[in-house]
Amino acid sequence: MSCIQAQAQNMEEMPKQVFLNYRVEVKELPGSGRILSQILPLIPEHVLKPENFSLLTYKESPVGYHYLYQYQIQGIPVEGQFVRVFVDKKMTLRQLIWQLRGTHLSATATFGDPEILRQRLAHLKHVGEINKVWKFYPEGWQALLKASVIEDIAAFAEYRFYDANYQEIYQIDNAARFEGKDSMIQAHVFFPDPLTSSQMPYGGAYLDFNDADSPAINNERVWRPIITDFVNDSFYLRDSVFRFAELENPLSQQPVLLGPFADFTRNQQEFEFVNSYYHLQTWIRRVHDLGYPLPGLPIQVDPHAANGADISGFSPVFGDMALLFGEGGIDDAEDADVVVHELGHALSYSVSPGTNNGLERTSFEEGNCDYFAMSYSRQISNFGWEKTFNWDGNVTWQGRVVNTEKVMPANYTSNKYSNAEVWVAALREVYDSVGPDITDRLVLCALYNQVTQMTFAQMANNCLQCDSILNNGVNHTLIFNAMNSRGLAFPLGFKEPQSSNWSLLNSAGFAFRGEALRVDFGGQTFNGSAEVYDIQGKLLYSVRLDDALYFELDEPVNEKGLYLLRIHSDTNLSVTYRIARH
Repeated sequence: MSCIQAQAQNMEEMPKQVFLNYRVEVKELPGSGRILSQILPLIPEHVLKPENFSLLTYKESPVGYHYLYQYQIQGIPVEGQFVRVFVDKKMTLRQLIWQLRGTHLSATATFGDPEILRQRLAHLKHVGEINKVWKFYPEGWQALLKASVIEDIAAFAEYRFYDANYQEIYQIDNAARFEGKDSMIQAHVFFPDPLTSSQMPYGGAYLDFNDADSPAINNERVWRPIITDFVNDSFYLRDSVFRFAELENPLSQQPVLLGPFADFTRNQQEFEFVNSYYHLQTWIRRVHDLGYPLPGLPIQVDPHAANGADISGFSPVFGDMALLFGEGGIDDAEDADVVVHELGHALSYSVSPGTNNGLERTSFEEGNCDYFAMSYSRQISNFGWEKTFNWDGNVTWQGRVVNTEKVMPANYTSNKYSNAEVWVAALREVYDSVGPDITDRLVLCALYNQVTQMTFAQMANNCLQCDSILNNGVNHTLIFNAMNSRGLAFPLGFKEPQSSNWSLLNSAGFAFRGEALRVDFGGQTFNGSAEVYDIQGKLLYSVRLDDALYFELDEPVNEKGLYLLRIHSDTNLSVTYRIARH
């Protein structure tokens, strides 16, 4: 068993990702920790044993089995260090992604007392679990206490880290069952929002009016079926996934229906309960119909939250996962885009918990959730599909778009929401070409292999791998081109591609039969260089070409995997090809 020759990325903090076709032997059911003993020898530069890890999550998806192991020292977890394993249904190892640093160094430090820290944080609105964790820095290991806290609004929940002297070191975003008989009733809801259904812009008769009733807005309500819990002659808005809870101000009484009709107007607090419940239930039913049994855990919903602010969010700090919808500006629970977007965060968390850290990682998370919102609303109506949050994004903000012309890295910013527009634009292009079913399945599949500090390029690779399993790779070129045209297919800063009359020949023979790959320069002599990079952007091979009519690549790339072949001329013409060895 030979080690994979995977190289570190340009930024040490980013995880390493490799794609394989390696048979694993598992004599017991998937989910067992024994699979790790077969995986660890494949990871270079580390001599680790299964007892150095704990199985953090195990999920089965339509394409295979997904394991997330957390590295630990002396039984205490190491923050941000892990091994993520993806094995398909044929028990073939398809992907490894890991972040392991400082494993050769001993860790000796003193932890603070969790109970003392809890007392010192008593002024905060909510303090959840406080756990001991190790954190690696270039100068060595540090012993920290990790606290899940809410200072004011639950949508801004976060993890905070404290040293042995109870000084805050840094913080990261955290967020952002019933008895009885199922009974279907009819509910008055927006479908998906009053502007999309009326095909009108915001203004005139189609204003929020500070949540007051108006004939034009009320007329956009339609009757839709919802599943309720029927107990003792009353209908309750709850099912096996969703239930309402009073998690934050403002206080509001959830409706208990005495008959099979939920008929409320938007100036009544009950309307947001019914409207959000319908869209949550409808989208999760579609997710199940596509073959994904998510989220697998109950979700609490508060449609009147955030202390009345114009903010909505997902939070896992209330025991069960929670969706919280604010009331500032236009009530968020009135807009199906907001509802489905926040549910997208819950679905992501349910299969990749605790991984939404790092700017690129949080950016494509927002983009995925914007995609879910777009896909849901667009399957109802094409009107205004270019904008996300068509109804909510009008008073205090203007929403986002899914058809931006922005590209990476030129438009890369520290704002994850701005970056998200680039990611969702690529997914939208795939949607336009192959439709919602294929694209929805693709994005849902990719959620299972997310890790902390993941990059756009690594998530793009996840999408490509999902297509290869779900659709035999028939959409590979389409997906790659959509990502590549927006600078998402390669590590940021890798400037590609420009146009040329060069031709890539025999890529299939190179990939499957071990033959040489050839780049033909269109009958003209070429002066410049040819370079081969691994998929993380690490240079593996470079050669100078003078007066060449073609270039052939063979021996320098023997290991199975994905590679980048970059041809760069002395006249500054540059093209990168994505190549593979199977």
